[in-house]
Amino acid sequence: MRAVNCVAILDVPASGKITFASLKAKALVSKYFGSAERLPEAVIRCLTAQAAEALTVPLMWKVERVEEQLIVRVVGREEGHFQLLLEERGDLLTPARLRQALKLTPRESEVLFWIVRGKTSPEIAGILSCMPATVAKHTERIFAKLGVETRTAAAAMAREVAY
Repeated sequence: MRAVNCVAILDVPASGKITFASLKAKALVSKYFGSAERLPEAVIRCLTAQAAEALTVPLMWKVERVEEQLIVRVVGREEGHFQLLLEERGDLLTPARLRQALKLTPRESEVLFWIVRGKTSPEIAGILSCMPATVAKHTERIFAKLGVETRTAAAAMAREVAY
């Protein structure tokens, strides 16, 4: 579950140069796209495509990071300008929260975090820069500490304590 951290608005023409942005919107655009002055070309192409095709379905995109995401929605269109709603959400499930709630080691909590995200042992090994056998050993210890036998049960328990 993701909690809403911040909501902001901005106005931008199809050119992508931001003509109005609240202070929060400027900070979010800068944080996720690298510049508070204009939107990335991919976003601009989507805006222009929507304008050209007069799409009635609201346009939305997500920019994701490990523990947070930015959701961008078109909420209005007027005289060649788009009004966008930016919504940053942070994940309530973090390795630190898992470590504290379930009495896991720092590495076990990281492994469980990625298990909850649906990653396989080889994927987790790549993310954490370790061997798949190491991930398997951590997973065994997690199962023992939580009193479960499957990744699904461990993930369910993690979600319960985090939310």
